[in-house]
Amino acid sequence: MKIKVYNKKIPYIVIDDWYTDTELKSIWSEIDFYTNGRDLKDVLRADDTIVARDNDTNKSLAESYRWYPNAYYNSNQTSMSPIFRLSKKLGDDELHNVFKDVYPWYNMFLSTNRSTPMVSYYEGGDYYKPHYDSFMYTQLIWLTRKPKLWTDGNLYVEPIEHKKEKILFKNNRSVIFPSMMKHSVDPIQWKEKPKESGYGRYTITYFMYHEPTYEIPEDTK
Repeated sequence: MKIKVYNKKIPYIVIDDWYTDTELKSIWSEIDFYTNGRDLKDVLRADDTIVARDNDTNKSLAESYRWYPNAYYNSNQTSMSPIFRLSKKLGDDELHNVFKDVYPWYNMFLSTNRSTPMVSYYEGGDYYKPHYDSFMYTQLIWLTRKPKLWTDGNLYVEPIEHKKEKILFKNNRSVIFPSMMKHSVDPIQWKEKPKESGYGRYTITYFMYHEPTYEIPEDTK
């Protein structure tokens, strides 16, 4: 992995080559399962889900397709899912060693102990307007098939209000940032419209949070 921290006051981390070749192969097998499981017209659009919405119109700020792995696996089956299994990479020593000196943001990152995944898929014209997430940290992992048949679909983050910083889309690139940071995706544009689905822009998102654990004293049971 190639890891770089930007804007240490309110940091975001860009990591290239997030998955190894072997890991990518297994991740694509799960993405293919979702993509080919039903016609896209039957797949949830962002507006059909819990999504960031315009405060005035209640209209979804996103246009994209979505799959929620939690809907496909119960708690005893998540080990079958590469997306669930590979969330453990968030505990990688190399990542933590780069981030640990960014005070106090690393403390919040270190305190996360749970994540919930989502898979998004963007085709021509799909986008996500500026919004924030209601978690502690957000990780995005970007994927696309070869040949890449579209342009744009880049991420914009706002570590300072109204001052956007552009992060170019790159296959197998990951971005991690505090969830309260506003971020957006500009519309993707087909260079050549494919004859079959699955050639757009995929994002695997992990929403990271802290779930308190409590031990009940023996004498109170």
